[in-house]
Amino acid sequence: MEAALCNHHDLIDRPVNVQELLGEQDINHSFGIPDKEVIPFSRNIRFSTEVLLCSVVSYNDQVFLVGGESANEIALICETHKLHYKIKRKLPTPALLQQMIANHSNLSAIFLVLDDLKGIKEAELEAFISQCSKYRIEVILYDKGFVFNDEFFKLEASYVISSDRDNPDHSVIIARRSSLVKTEGVSPDFIHDLYSYWQYLLRKRDVLSIPFWA
Repeated sequence: MEAALCNHHDLIDRPVNVQELLGEQDINHSFGIPDKEVIPFSRNIRFSTEVLLCSVVSYNDQVFLVGGESANEIALICETHKLHYKIKRKLPTPALLQQMIANHSNLSAIFLVLDDLKGIKEAELEAFISQCSKYRIEVILYDKGFVFNDEFFKLEASYVISSDRDNPDHSVIIARRSSLVKTEGVSPDFIHDLYSYWQYLLRKRDVLSIPFWA
């Protein structure tokens, strides 16, 4: 398998070394959850956050960032890539979420900075994710210090993004396959194209097709 993949976006004029950017270890087979994919990066969490946002939020969509100071850092990433965003400091109540959806027809994702939401209860988070899924809104959970275990996979969020606790210079995205398939063609450039990274990992595993669940 060639290390460098050819460019397939007009905005990139050079090949990208995908093998260098992706983490060496494919840990997808370490867990028994069939509808999730683990995409490790040999880059820090800022890079994987850029990849995720550029692949989930298109130029005419909007993402809500929920959190404190860390949410401000994510906002800077959105500004760098010209992504539309708004910031909420607390987890929206069910009524507020419905109002947000009614007032923002282009709302495509909600980005929860768990580092800033330490007081949130698991049941509250699960209910929020469930309500978002009814409106087909992607939920992204962001936590720099998440522990890699089975609980990581049981969360029904569209995406979870975290640093590698043992190596802060590496990061990982855990995604539902039903969400990943919708990222094809969204990113404006190859280096921030989550779908391409996923497909590269599948080819390394010699997987021709994988079923996915909504």
